[in-house]
Amino acid sequence: MDQYNVPVGPAAVNGPRYRFRDPAGPALVVQCLIATSALAEAYAIATGPDAPWLKDGSVLLGVLQLACWASFLVWFHRARCNAEVLAPGSHKYAPGFALGAWIIPLAMWWLPGASPWTSGAPAAGPATPG
Repeated sequence: MDQYNVPVGPAAVNGPRYRFRDPAGPALVVQCLIATSALAEAYAIATGPDAPWLKDGSVLLGVLQLACWASFLVWFHRARCNAEVLAPGSHKYAPGFALGAWIIPLAMWWLPGASPWTSGAPAAGPATPG
């Protein structure tokens, strides 16, 4: 066990539920797919509807978009589980709900953004002298 995988709080009693996993791999895949999708869309706009690879109804662009979504959800779930390891028990929603909130219409604008990045914020209120 390294410094991030030491169980604390309720996890020390019940055993660790998650382990820290490096999010760099999925993040790189997401970035590459988004860049590829952007370049493909720009090429499709520049060539117009007469592009030979767009004859079958832009299926390739749709598949590329779905791959972007799937890889983003994998990365986000890994980031959310890492947040649980770094700050156990300090989250409002479970990791599965943070992931599913991206799929729920309208909720995707405020639920997922509050999950992984607010757990490390300092506690509100004045600090007690120690």
